[in-house]
Amino acid sequence: MTALGASIADLAATEVLPPDRRAAMYAVYAFCRIVDDVADEPGPRPGKISGLAAWRARIAALYAGHADDPVTRVLLRAVEAMAAKLAGHAMFQGAAAERLRMCGDCRVIDIHSSQAEVRITDL
Repeated sequence: MTALGASIADLAATEVLPPDRRAAMYAVYAFCRIVDDVADEPGPRPGKISGLAAWRARIAALYAGHADDPVTRVLLRAVEAMAAKLAGHAMFQGAAAERLRMCGDCRVIDIHSSQAEVRITDL
């Protein structure tokens, strides 16, 4: 099966999901396709790096509650729904709950830094 065929099959499988989860999966798929296109399209490497950096900033912004396009708006709703569902779980209280609202890069830095260091969220 081709990569496109696998993608179509995966999207067809989402039809059994509730509408909110299906929309989130479509948004994840759209994001993956967009950044893949940025990386794969012809052109100089600096342009690709810039395009990917712009998407990294958009993803970081959505974890801060900001979304400026259709894909990140749906992803933001999915992140907020996940955080709400986990809010009552004992493992996701205090600092762990705050980490859920961080982008992946920020979360890793936060987990592996000491309290005496400047935190990424302070910058």
